[in-house]
Amino acid sequence: MVRPEKALALSVEQATQDLLPAGWNEVSAKVVEVLFLGESQTCSVVTSGGTAMTVKALSAAGLPLKAGDPVRVRWATADACVYTEWAESDLNKAAGAH
Repeated sequence: MVRPEKALALSVEQATQDLLPAGWNEVSAKVVEVLFLGESQTCSVVTSGGTAMTVKALSAAGLPLKAGDPVRVRWATADACVYTEWAESDLNKAAGAH
């Protein structure tokens, strides 16, 4: 699991120009939706394997993305948590703090 503010969504062109730093992961995905929420921007993507991810950035960062765009999502390995077991309620925002 990667918190949305810890992931970066880059256009394919940006990812090609900006080499993947050591200690980072990258997956290919497609933009499903981009929402502007005041000072932040939330981008929902789906990987080629069908995993949904959310990327959040300050609107000033200006992710120039729209639905249907191919992207590369990156995150530092130190910012990832791997779970071997979970309940569906663990993934539900409405469930509150755990």
